[in-house]
Amino acid sequence: MRPREAWHGLAILESPDVVDMWVQEEIDEAESAGINLTHGLISGGSFAIYLDEVTLLEDVTSGRYPDPEPRRLHRNALRHERPVYFIEPTADDDQWYEHLTLEAKAASHWKKLLGLISLGGKWRKRV
Repeated sequence: MRPREAWHGLAILESPDVVDMWVQEEIDEAESAGINLTHGLISGGSFAIYLDEVTLLEDVTSGRYPDPEPRRLHRNALRHERPVYFIEPTADDDQWYEHLTLEAKAASHWKKLLGLISLGGKWRKRV
């Protein structure tokens, strides 16, 4: 259920570039239903494992991927001329670029990658 309270602006925990991605995802989904979910599943990593396992649960509605709610809120804010604030900096911000580089190095450390090999089996055992 959506709240019916008055709101005066929208803050999104993304960069402004995400709007272009939303538009492209909408176009892709209109051309081929489920293509974004398929892309998420074949992309690999723990997110792909999560999507795979959630779609296997029969009694749980897994929702839609990608999540349509942020795009709906963004459209609503634009329609009613409310300000939209993007929290993440753009990719051309040098400090943000440095942070993302360090984060990628940490995520791709050999110990971390070695741990992902057995992640699928551990995940299935927990579910």
